[in-house]
Amino acid sequence: MDKILRNDLRRAFLSWRFLFGVAGVTAAAAATGMQMAYILDVLYAFEGIHIRSMILITFVFCAYPGVGMMLDELRNRYWIQMVLRSGIRQYAVSKILVCILSALLTMFAGKGFYLLLLVLKYPLIDYSGSAYLNMTTNGNYPMLSGRHAGLFFFSAILLTALLAAILTLCSMLCILCFRISCITALSIPIVLFYFINTYFIRVMRLPDQFNIASVFSIFYNVMGHEGRSVLYAVGFAGVCYVLLGCVIVKVLTDRVRKGEF
Repeated sequence: MDKILRNDLRRAFLSWRFLFGVAGVTAAAAATGMQMAYILDVLYAFEGIHIRSMILITFVFCAYPGVGMMLDELRNRYWIQMVLRSGIRQYAVSKILVCILSALLTMFAGKGFYLLLLVLKYPLIDYSGSAYLNMTTNGNYPMLSGRHAGLFFFSAILLTALLAAILTLCSMLCILCFRISCITALSIPIVLFYFINTYFIRVMRLPDQFNIASVFSIFYNVMGHEGRSVLYAVGFAGVCYVLLGCVIVKVLTDRVRKGEF
């Protein structure tokens, strides 16, 4: 398990796909920010890009390193050698972990670089600005009111990264179930997010605590306290990772045993 995981991590991160993904996240965030009429500070910019649909493109770039690697293995039949050496379960678990980690780090690196670009031009937080005052008036953002800006922005990026990893696993599952192309696989995160947020949540009339757009945005603050909201999102993501991981392992095992791969 350790050997195959190290090999998968090396292939995922020491590749042009990871660099392309990071650059893509930065470019998508920057392009989304350019849609705003004006930017007062970094906090205002981060809050603004969360409500614009163009930011969904970042999920495509986060999925690319892990999903692209897996599609290459399926196309070149390299996965057969890996399964024979390590077993189906170990192969699947390694791919799941790599997809999660690559999505997390791609989002962190891409949005982190975008954050640095903003800091070069704008103040991190304008403590007399509308964004800060609106968020801290009712006391639901102790990180901001306590002047812990670094922790706040880390949490903001973390939540979107957790969501990106969930959507990447969904894309991985669709690949195993339907043997779709690379372009189709990379479009799954956007389509799935849009469908869940636009139709499923509204039809089911679920509360914000089950709306992925709300749970994984610190600006929605679903638990009424940013710290509790972050912990809830981490737990929510952990449950999703486990459930999706179990389904992926079962689907891959069944398909291999039936000779469908």
